[in-house]
Amino acid sequence: MPSQLQQDRQGTKELWQRARELILKHPFGDAAPVTIQRLHWQFEKAVNKYYFAIEGDYSRLLAIDAAPIQNYNQHQFDFAHYGKTLNKIYEANSWLKEDFDLLGYYHDFEKPHHYQLLPGIFNNFYRPALSEEVFKVICKYLGIKVYPMADNEFELFDCYLQTKDKKKVFVDIKDYNEITNATEQTEVFKKARLKLANCTENNPVYFINFRQLQPNSKYEQKLFSPQSDRQFFTCSSMFLANGKLNSQLAKNLLDYFE
Repeated sequence: MPSQLQQDRQGTKELWQRARELILKHPFGDAAPVTIQRLHWQFEKAVNKYYFAIEGDYSRLLAIDAAPIQNYNQHQFDFAHYGKTLNKIYEANSWLKEDFDLLGYYHDFEKPHHYQLLPGIFNNFYRPALSEEVFKVICKYLGIKVYPMADNEFELFDCYLQTKDKKKVFVDIKDYNEITNATEQTEVFKKARLKLANCTENNPVYFINFRQLQPNSKYEQKLFSPQSDRQFFTCSSMFLANGKLNSQLAKNLLDYFE
């Protein structure tokens, strides 16, 4: 779908946005009408975790089951654990849960369901979309204006903010949930430079991770400062391990952006 943006930008953009909205509102279900066959997998019994095997970067699903899979290099999505993390955030930030209730995005992942999103859809669509919507609500709560990317820059980055001296800063929301080493972070920056080459302006990029990583993570935090000539800045998490909003992120947003 991203490659089609170059050929049919407006039509593909609208399809992309409708798909994200559907997935945000229906990440699971117990009846077929609220699901789409190619996005969800039906299990015989309701589950809140499953095992799967993939080829490449979620390019091909090899196997999926509620029980451990033999003869494959398997992975697991534990929605109950994911739900506990989200519920901790919602409990500590009632304004976020209230907004998500109104949008139809609030869900309790701890409960088992017969229909669950396919691995590639959950990892590459749902998690990034949810993180992006969370960031928008945080900015709304703080009174910071979020600007959508221009049509010719759609999906290169998630959005942009404007500094108090009217400079544009692209924002790229991440949802790393395990140790991220320096090599992986370097690769993220390399990809960002390729994206910037397709943007109208070579603006700074602010990478913000959704959840707090493990204590021994090597993900480097470079606090945003408009006086710096650095291209990339990172914030290790929007929320702390206890679910509370990261006060350093809130301070950066309030100090530097309008």
